[in-house]
Amino acid sequence: MRLWRRCQQSDRGVRSTSAVVLLVAALLLLRRDANAQVLQGTVRLRDDSVTIDAARVVAQDRRGKTLADAMTDAAGRYVLRFGGGAAGVPFRLTITRIGLQPTMSDEFSLLVTDTVSADLWVRPLAQNLTEVSTEVAPSLNTQRLRYATRRGWKVFDPETIEARSQSSLGLNELIRSLGAPGLMVPNRNGDCIKSTRTGQCLAVIIDNVLITGGVHLNPRDIYFLAVVGSSEARLEWGDRAAYGALAIYTRMSDDQKKP
Repeated sequence: MRLWRRCQQSDRGVRSTSAVVLLVAALLLLRRDANAQVLQGTVRLRDDSVTIDAARVVAQDRRGKTLADAMTDAAGRYVLRFGGGAAGVPFRLTITRIGLQPTMSDEFSLLVTDTVSADLWVRPLAQNLTEVSTEVAPSLNTQRLRYATRRGWKVFDPETIEARSQSSLGLNELIRSLGAPGLMVPNRNGDCIKSTRTGQCLAVIIDNVLITGGVHLNPRDIYFLAVVGSSEARLEWGDRAAYGALAIYTRMSDDQKKP
């Protein structure tokens, strides 16, 4: 009888320990998911919006490191799940599939608990080619410059920046030399640049990343910059740019003097 009771107590102890282990594992899983970022959407043909299945979607940072990848399902849907360490890391998506032109997206950056939806658009490869022609894809900064111009931002183009940066010792001096209207540029580099209309500090965006501290940037490293109004800035970067933004894009190896 005593032996039976001991076995029964031992069995209850094993069940209790197993329950605790399962509870801890579930809590760790929930914590991991709470600190994850999710990017999801649908891959479609640009001309007729047909969804594309079996396409590979890969997220890579600026160094070419793969952060996440997925295949589209029968309805053309993809879901990319990032670990907590990818928060705030700029990345782009590449979409590949037999019969499609390889496509690269604009740059994304997700916060710690973001779940973002983004449809991706691709084109089919041309059929019955009689000759092969090659065209150099525009650089990322060229795409950004075209986007800023289309959106109606106050853009200071690469030629202007290059001419003024040679004689400027800092960012504030460069902006002052551009004669940007509507801006109050402080004499000290540590002070913020303000809007003359609201008297509020502008958000500073470098390569589509919002900078919260001081900006120490060599003017010669700047490819182009733009002054963005409050409504456009809030649309692009959220409430942290509610009073407008100064968007700065730095030079990359494939940038040309003329876009």
